[in-house]
Amino acid sequence: MKAVVGALTPSLRQAGFRKRRHSFNRGTAHGMVQVVSFQMGPYDPPGTEEIPGLRPNLYGLFAVNLGVYVPQMGDEPKRERNWVNEYDCHLRKRLGELVPPGHHDLWWSLDEPEVAAPDVKAALAEHGLPWLEGLSSRESVLDGFYLLGSEALGMAPRARIDIARLHLAMGDEAAADRELTLHWNDELAPSHRDYFLGVLKELGRTYVIDGDGTTRDLIR
Repeated sequence: MKAVVGALTPSLRQAGFRKRRHSFNRGTAHGMVQVVSFQMGPYDPPGTEEIPGLRPNLYGLFAVNLGVYVPQMGDEPKRERNWVNEYDCHLRKRLGELVPPGHHDLWWSLDEPEVAAPDVKAALAEHGLPWLEGLSSRESVLDGFYLLGSEALGMAPRARIDIARLHLAMGDEAAADRELTLHWNDELAPSHRDYFLGVLKELGRTYVIDGDGTTRDLIR
């Protein structure tokens, strides 16, 4: 893994990324951070049975993960971060999902890093970095969400809550209320409904607004 990352470091640094071990960060507008991270396949203990398509043996392989951290979307205390991990990101994609035909989990072999590194470099240049560059501002994140949907951006099931937070940070309360209402009207599990009510309290919004414009109080 060290050899692959080392071979790709010059091009990623040229693109504005800084490095920490097997991960790279690049800052963008409004405190956003873009992440490129290399993930090695786990070592399965002796006796583990490989089940193709269900439980593959990934030892000796690696994948490339991409992410975008948007501080205005988070529910964690606002603080300065000197580093963002891929799992901290609000938008997340595997590089393999972006390589045609897409929608597949692409892992490269570590047996021949001199072969894997050029292939990954090309995939990053043609597909990975353009995906990140298309999500370099808060406005582009909103555009991507409304044009392509949350799945294309690799967002969590709570995507509408994250988008509502972003709208509020940008001063658009009506758009935030719309997204919170749409999320509330989804089929929510009881435990998630409790979480959602907590989100409303945190955001100072004790209500949702139905499609006909009616205000419905959820917290009294």
